Amino acid sequence: MTSLTPGSTADPLPLDGLRAADVSLDMQVKKVLAQGIQMRNLRVKLQLRDGDLSVRPLTAGVAKGKIDSQIRLNASQATPQLSIKLSGKKIDIGRLLAELGVTDVIIGTVDTKIDLSGSGTSVRKLMAGLNGKTSIVMGKGRMKSDALDSVVGGAAKVVTQLVFGKKSEYTVVNCFVNQFDMKNGVAKSRNTVFDTEYARIVGTGKINLGTERIAMDVDPQPKSAELNAAAVPLEIRGTLAKPTYALDKAAAVGRIGDIVGALTGKQRAASGGGKAKTGKGISCFQSGGGAKAGATKKEQARPRSSKNLPKDSRDLGKELEKGLKGLFGR
Repeated sequence: MTSLTPGSTADPLPLDGLRAADVSLDMQVKKVLAQGIQMRNLRVKLQLRDGDLSVRPLTAGVAKGKIDSQIRLNASQATPQLSIKLSGKKIDIGRLLAELGVTDVIIGTVDTKIDLSGSGTSVRKLMAGLNGKTSIVMGKGRMKSDALDSVVGGAAKVVTQLVFGKKSEYTVVNCFVNQFDMKNGVAKSRNTVFDTEYARIVGTGKINLGTERIAMDVDPQPKSAELNAAAVPLEIRGTLAKPTYALDKAAAVGRIGDIVGALTGKQRAASGGGKAKTGKGISCFQSGGGAKAGATKKEQARPRSSKNLPKDSRDLGKELEKGLKGLFGR
């Protein structure tokens, strides 16, 4: 998500040009290169009359998949109104990132839907007034195991070791779902789940597009009972331009003493009861949330034993204990 720059976003939208002419355009282009992204078989049908701009349809092949969108910007009124509907199917996320100059991070195919509308005289007011829904869904794939390490770093790096381990360069991703409901510019997580071979990560919280402030919590749920006690939620705060990451101190209280024992087998993880967490047999979709993605019920329900963990997983005890103690200056 591109960050908005304070100051410029408060300026009135430059829409006088839309009211100055009427245009009708129906265009088809075999290949287009835009910001490094290759679009094939682009089709654009545009109508502009009295400041009311409609782009319907706008379709193109992108990264082996297809996007189909409709955009309307009505500037015929004192307060411009914007509506965007976009559907992307079977987008090769690895290829798309490669075209953007980011490689070797994630391999998989995603479907996305965006249905947003709002009104405002500036970009900031438009963002602060958006309503609708967004959805991104990915099935089976792979992610570079140290990808989150490079983004998060610091004390929170401990969490990524629980999630990805250090067994191999890539970690199997069963599925990823990121769905938000938008109301008056505030995007609230409806379902955010990232399911890997080692853990299920659940996200909750909201993002205020008007102020660009983030208040998200990420809860890693290891699939090994030995690591359940060591899983500490991560807080994401700050702004879209400068997010901050920190372990949840409240959740960390009381876990320091459990970590070494849980990893060495001296005691069972309190939250796991000796069994792996399976998310009630649902991988990425909440109960009643629609079609399931990724691993089958049989695969999801299969407990992971300690022998399936990365070889150095038991060394996490000392590192976790040291990292959590550091949170409290002890």
